Amino acid sequence: MHGKDAMEKSLLCAEKGIPCVVYGMPMAGATTPATFAGCLAIANAEVLSQLVVLQLKNPGTPVIYGSIPSIMDMRTTIYSYGCPELSLMGAALTEVCHSYQLPMFGVAGSTDAAIIGVQSGAEITYEILTSALAGTDLVRSAAFLYHAKVGSPEVIVLGNEIVDMVKVLLNGIEVNEETLPVELMIRLGPKANYLFESHTRKHFRKFWAPPLFDRSFTPANSRSAEDLINRRTIEIIETHQPKPLPEDLVKELKQVEKTWFDRVGLKHEYPKRKER
Repeated sequence: MHGKDAMEKSLLCAEKGIPCVVYGMPMAGATTPATFAGCLAIANAEVLSQLVVLQLKNPGTPVIYGSIPSIMDMRTTIYSYGCPELSLMGAALTEVCHSYQLPMFGVAGSTDAAIIGVQSGAEITYEILTSALAGTDLVRSAAFLYHAKVGSPEVIVLGNEIVDMVKVLLNGIEVNEETLPVELMIRLGPKANYLFESHTRKHFRKFWAPPLFDRSFTPANSRSAEDLINRRTIEIIETHQPKPLPEDLVKELKQVEKTWFDRVGLKHEYPKRKER
């Protein structure tokens, strides 16, 4: 089964050759069998059935395979956005999707927790790491608290820090004569001090330095992660200035927007920007 609005939008995208993300949100134990394999079978069938329709509409139309399979928490009846099962089944569908040679749409960086804290940090990290290791191509949702009912700028800031950490893992370890300096290690020998070596000066800047998390040497100067996230979020909101778009592109976008408002019969006026 496919929703009427979603299918109409997908068909319009197919007609215009616009890449379309096709995804459902099957819930194991509620809208699918309670087993992972059963949930994944239905998730896959939902996507493939819509892909067939879109290809019939316009053969070769670009599509992105997607699904956000999760579970219904039997104690609360919620669709869990932070459970490990969501990440596990998303990784499995990535394998399936890539076997079709299609890009995969998935999620990472959300939590069932209502506030920033230990639970949100654990769930957000688990999702981002699993998604990265699975090779998900297009990732969204690094912004949600409370079962994805609340969009949170603080979650974005926290997620950005974790993504940075995960990139270190994905970059792996390069092994060559420069990175494995055997002659240097032999020359310095046991109990060596590499601090003053030119090799150290050349490479230490590749160490990951946390933009946000605290590594203070003195405990008295340390702050909680929650406080650091809150302060950084407020700082970005108050000071960030996005890079302006080219004037010709802004003009074209405004014209497209005005055309849409005119078509639906709404007045449209651009508010004057406040100078900071």
